[in-house]
Amino acid sequence: MNVSTNSFYLQSKKIILVNQDRMMIGKSMHQAMRSMFNVLSSEFLKNSIPLSSEQYLILKIISKNKRVIQQELACILDKDKSTILRQINHLQDNLMLARIVDKTDKRKNLVMLTQKGMDVLNEAGAIHKNAVEILLKGVSKEQLESFNGVLERLYQNGINYKVDVVNQ
Repeated sequence: MNVSTNSFYLQSKKIILVNQDRMMIGKSMHQAMRSMFNVLSSEFLKNSIPLSSEQYLILKIISKNKRVIQQELACILDKDKSTILRQINHLQDNLMLARIVDKTDKRKNLVMLTQKGMDVLNEAGAIHKNAVEILLKGVSKEQLESFNGVLERLYQNGINYKVDVVNQ
């Protein structure tokens, strides 16, 4: 192999590796998310917090908005309505959420935290903070800012793609 051919081979191999890296980003993101959910769920279990990571997220969203319509939760979490409904039912059965009918539109159910839900959320918040510290061990502020920038770009590209597809 001469120098020119060798250079082309190395360039081609580099392009292939770059493309493989780009395809692996989905796998890496999935693994990172699973890891995050697993650490949080393990920490909740270890500390006797009766929540899954998704239920914690639901409580957190409701706490920020005071009252939320079930459909809004599904949109915020990008989940189907039936999945959210199962989670809400579970949280309501455990007295952490209450449903009330919207006074202006009887077809809508508002979901709000109960006192027990607020108490559990406060406990879970401290554990969540600890889980984040576990996950970010060895990650610099610069790395985190860069990573958040990449995630934001991926999200915006996905939103723009959806808009482009709808407008075609």
